[in-house]
Amino acid sequence: MDCYRYPQSQRCTDAPLNKDLEIAPMRPRFCGVVVSLVFVTGLLATSASASEYQTIEQDGVTVRCNTVNSQFVPEASLHRYQLQADKNRGLLSCVVQRQNEAGQLVNIPAKVSAQVENFYGVTSAVEMRELSVDEQNFEISYIGSYDVLSQHELTFTIQITPQGSDSPIVLTMTDEEPAK
Repeated sequence: MDCYRYPQSQRCTDAPLNKDLEIAPMRPRFCGVVVSLVFVTGLLATSASASEYQTIEQDGVTVRCNTVNSQFVPEASLHRYQLQADKNRGLLSCVVQRQNEAGQLVNIPAKVSAQVENFYGVTSAVEMRELSVDEQNFEISYIGSYDVLSQHELTFTIQITPQGSDSPIVLTMTDEEPAK
């Protein structure tokens, strides 16, 4: 477990996504390691269906992405970010980070786009949007929703272009669809 310092506090997590809400999966789907999904509100929730983070590091930038079924997100978070709980909707959440001058990881702005391919080879766009709690303290993350229609495997292709960069970082991750 690593500790990362945020401008106003210190939080220790396996892989920080956002600093306020931790969704601890009971059934991670990549390698059996229980991890935390830090989401963007002040509530703590437990999810029976959140995947482990997929991480890529490139050119000093770290990208972490994760999926969760929207039915497992707390009501307060759903309301705050204008989302709806639905067993047929999954959420893709990403954070983009870089070390600051003090060597601490901080979230940075980026252009994030994603697509998802289902078991049958059908590809659809995942409309990603920025969630900014406090831009001065780099509390920025990205979230998008997609259809959950079966238990078959999904492949996500996420393109991240950090602010000030011309070359995108591409993260490909495979996940079964969030449990219904």
